Amino acid sequence: MAEILSSSTIPAHELDIYLCNKKQQFLVEKQKTAWLARKEFTRLLFGTNHPYANTVKEEDYDRITPEIIREFYKERLNAGNCFVLLSGNITPEIRHITTETFGKLSRPGNTLQTPVYALQPALPGRSKIEKEDAVQTSIRIGKKGVRLTDEDYAGFLLLNTVLGGYFGSRLMSNIREEKGYTYGIHSFNVSLPETAYWCVATDVDNKYTEATIEEVLKEIRTLRSELIPEAELNLVKNFFHGDLLREIDGVFAQSDALKHKLPYGIDNCFYSEIIHKIKQCNAPYLRELAEKYLNPEQLYIVTAGKHPYN
Repeated sequence: MAEILSSSTIPAHELDIYLCNKKQQFLVEKQKTAWLARKEFTRLLFGTNHPYANTVKEEDYDRITPEIIREFYKERLNAGNCFVLLSGNITPEIRHITTETFGKLSRPGNTLQTPVYALQPALPGRSKIEKEDAVQTSIRIGKKGVRLTDEDYAGFLLLNTVLGGYFGSRLMSNIREEKGYTYGIHSFNVSLPETAYWCVATDVDNKYTEATIEEVLKEIRTLRSELIPEAELNLVKNFFHGDLLREIDGVFAQSDALKHKLPYGIDNCFYSEIIHKIKQCNAPYLRELAEKYLNPEQLYIVTAGKHPYN
C-alpha cells in the first residue's frame, strides 16, 4: 500500500485498456433514460461547469494520457494528503509496522490550490429529454438538500424516510403498491462538501409519466399540510434506528463510516447524536421541515424518455 502511494508507474498499456473499457461503459450508459435524467438533473442543480454536474463527454476519454495521470498522481496523491485508518485487532506490532512503513513516505508541502467552482443552478421547473425509442421514462424530482452538518439533517432524513426512504414509504405504497405505475420509487438526500441535494427517482411506463409526477407532488403537499400519524412515525423511527445500526455494524463498517465523516470535521459520535435527535422529532416538527425544504415551486422535474405530445 505504501508503494502504491510512493512509486506507482501507471503503465500505458493498462491505462489504455482501462480507458477503453470506461469509454465503452460510458457509451452504453448514455443510451439509458436513467443516465440521461440523472445528468440533466445534476446539470440543472449545479451548473454545467461545476464538477458535481459530472458532464463527461465521449472525447474526454481520448484526451487522457499516461503523462496527465502521472502528473496528477505526483501532485495530488502523496502522504501529505492522506490519513490512515486501522480497524480490527490492532496490536502494538501492527501500529509499529504502520508507523515505520508510512512514516518513511515523503510529505511534500502541498502548495496546490484546489480550484473554486461556483454553483450556478438553473431556475426550478420542468425539463424534458426526448428519446424516441424508449419504452419507459425516467423521472427525477428534487432540489437542494440538507448537509450532514446542518441542524435539520437528522429530522430531514427522518422526513425523507417517511416519504420515500424505505420499502413501506408513502411513495412506494401509493405509486407502486396501489397504482402499479412502477417497480420501485425512492427518495434520498446526498450530502456533499459544498452543498447537498435531495431527489425522488423512478422509472415508469411512458403513459404513466404525468400521473406519477402528480402523485409525487400530492404526497409532498400532504406532508406539508398534515401531521404524520403517531403509529406511522413510530414505525419509521424504528426502521431508521435499525438502518443506522446496520451502517455501523462491526469495526470495518465503523471505519468506512468514519472515513466519510472526517472531511466534515466530525467523528462517529455523530451516530449517537443523530439517534438522540431522531427520538426528539415529532409530527409538528416534521411538518415544519416539509414546509421549509419541500416547496413544490422550488423543485426541478426532469423526465427522459418518449414524451407523448397532444
